[in-house]
Amino acid sequence: MIQKHLNRLEQIDYLVRNKATGNPKEMAKKLGISLRMWHLLRDELVKDLNFPIAYCPIQRTYYYTASGKFEAGFKYLTDTQKENLKGGWFYKPEQLFFFNNFSKIFSPRHF
Repeated sequence: MIQKHLNRLEQIDYLVRNKATGNPKEMAKKLGISLRMWHLLRDELVKDLNFPIAYCPIQRTYYYTASGKFEAGFKYLTDTQKENLKGGWFYKPEQLFFFNNFSKIFSPRHF
């Protein structure tokens, strides 16, 4: 099922990059979906996945407003990329409870 969605995204990317989508109705036909479904899908691509897609009524095609392309899949990192990787946190077990002030929480005046 995921492969079906990825194939559709790759097809959309190919058509948009090559400015071969045609008008919205033709684009929906090329994708094998309804016009309404194409508009919903296009809105999701733009709003949720930040695809820079626009439509030119003069050329009657969708196009990207920025350079780039859609890619999906798992990318293996080289040893150099692994060494330069930064981000996240690493906790040692003794650092997990660095703030332990239960006496205020369980004091007799709170009961």
